[in-house]
Amino acid sequence: MTRLSPTGLIKQNKLLEKNKVKYDAKFTSSEVKVMPTGKGKPDKFQMDLFQMDVEAETDRLYLCEKLLEQQEILQARTAIKFNESKQNASVVAPKKGPKASPSKTQAVELDKSGLAAEDEDKVIVSNYICDFGHMVVGSSKRRTFRMTNCGKNNLGFTFDTRILQQIGIAIDPNKPPKVFPPNTSMQFTVLFSTRKNARHGKVRHVVPIHLSYGPSYNIEFVANMTIPELSMSTDSVEFNKVCVGTRKIIRVRFENKKEVPCDWWYYFKPDVAGVSAKEGEKFSVSPTSGYLLPGQKQTVDVIFTPTHEKLITQKLQFKCKENNKIFALNVKGHGVNYALDIVESSIEMGPVLPYDKSAVKTIEIKNPMPFPIEVYSSDFDKQFVEEEEILKRFEPLNNEKGDVIFERLRKAGQEFWPNIREADEKKRHYDSLVAQVKALQDRLDKEFVVPPPEEGKDPEPLPDDKQELKSKLEADKADIEAKIAEIDAEKTVSKKTITKVKKRDRLSVILFGPEKCGKSTIAYFLSEEQQRGVVNLSELLSWCEKNSTPSYPEVAKYLLDRDEECKVQEELEKKKKKKKDEVDEFDPKIYKHLPKDMLVKLIAERTSYEDCNAGIIFDNLASENWPNENAIVDAIC
Repeated sequence: MTRLSPTGLIKQNKLLEKNKVKYDAKFTSSEVKVMPTGKGKPDKFQMDLFQMDVEAETDRLYLCEKLLEQQEILQARTAIKFNESKQNASVVAPKKGPKASPSKTQAVELDKSGLAAEDEDKVIVSNYICDFGHMVVGSSKRRTFRMTNCGKNNLGFTFDTRILQQIGIAIDPNKPPKVFPPNTSMQFTVLFSTRKNARHGKVRHVVPIHLSYGPSYNIEFVANMTIPELSMSTDSVEFNKVCVGTRKIIRVRFENKKEVPCDWWYYFKPDVAGVSAKEGEKFSVSPTSGYLLPGQKQTVDVIFTPTHEKLITQKLQFKCKENNKIFALNVKGHGVNYALDIVESSIEMGPVLPYDKSAVKTIEIKNPMPFPIEVYSSDFDKQFVEEEEILKRFEPLNNEKGDVIFERLRKAGQEFWPNIREADEKKRHYDSLVAQVKALQDRLDKEFVVPPPEEGKDPEPLPDDKQELKSKLEADKADIEAKIAEIDAEKTVSKKTITKVKKRDRLSVILFGPEKCGKSTIAYFLSEEQQRGVVNLSELLSWCEKNSTPSYPEVAKYLLDRDEECKVQEELEKKKKKKKDEVDEFDPKIYKHLPKDMLVKLIAERTSYEDCNAGIIFDNLASENWPNENAIVDAIC
């Protein structure tokens, strides 16, 4: 929107101080009808009318002052010419001789009056500013402004199209009406398209508005041209020595020091990064992308995971949207294997008597590592063998994908990871139950087989003792199968049932924010801590379809009918002949929007499930099924 320039405000304030601007209501009867009425403070519309009338009166008085100044200058110039001609008449000069020259003071006055005469038609009554704010080089931005004829006569005005084309600004409509009646307004849309090679910094373009038979006005289009950039707390990271099979994390702070948001991501290309594609990636980052608002900071983990003993250097590359520059972070790390130095490479026991129980030989070993290590014998250490068997049975390490798991580094003398041991005990218990069921079934199939009866005779029943044993085995089998079913159920249940809270005591949360700012992460942590259910509104319709809610068939039928209407309207629009200046008002997106009553039903059905017993966290408000975030918030509330 436009606003009065600082010079215009100073001019207006000075005139107000001199009591030269008097505000009188000059609205016609037609204006009074459209003006909102009411008691109390005037609303924004009335304040805008007041401001426009004050500005119009200020411009009129300023123009009058300018015209009076020019009139005084013209009178002074006329007086100087009269005195000059009078002096020339009193001096006797030859007919063809040089003319008498005026004095220096008169020459200066003539010079000033000449300049004033040149500027006579260049009176700029007021300057208005259309501020585009911060703009990314190579992008486009729209602004709107409204022009109002506050006078009592018809006006005609034009924009300087030559200047507009040079600076890359398009105004719609580009041709104002020939007659602009009094007390009418017209809105204009300005599209500012910048070039990719435009200079950075503040730009200012002045476009004059020429009034027919009147003074001129200026519109100043200003913007700050910039590009998104990523700033890092350091340009190089040194990991030093890291043991193979472990990883080391160093945190680097990213910051957006520019005036526009920065949408960044990690870009890995083997040939450019300094590593071959076959060797793979030894360094990684987490997270791999982010969205930083102006002045915002983010901590990124740089991870080094060596797989063999080698000095590795790599260039981690990051990119920003709307910026072709690559931001590099140089990393360096040295992968080393755990080592143990044995002073004597071989041991000779020497002669041993036949009846001696043992022979002892002392050897010396050294730890070359900069930290303590634990030494064991792979042949004689039973604890090592047991722990290796646990790791072999651990499912995440032995699936088809061959996933890598990361646990806290086990220091020398520390016990085995308790979570892995607990998982192994549960797995062994589960496998033993399955084995018991299989053994019982095999025993029932082998020991209690009834021989086939002779022809024409009924099969002989089992003896009482065998029948009693069979019943006992079947009962044991059923008990074990029930335990297996309980364990399977525990695996599938991700959360415990939350105790229901009364509706009046529930507290729900609606998450707002720009894209990729961490709303879903906040929703997850709030859900874990406060046991509220997370409702992803962008997937509301698909969730209702999957769970077969009562109102979904009605919604599906409504969308199907609207889709048919959209196709019919699209065909009509294709056949319709459009004029050059006619705007296409057909928008297929609105045919996917749901009415408010349907949205209320869908939300009520989703929030009635058990995961929302303690409250709801509404996430991802944008969807194609409603026009904007305000529509879904209105349906929620």
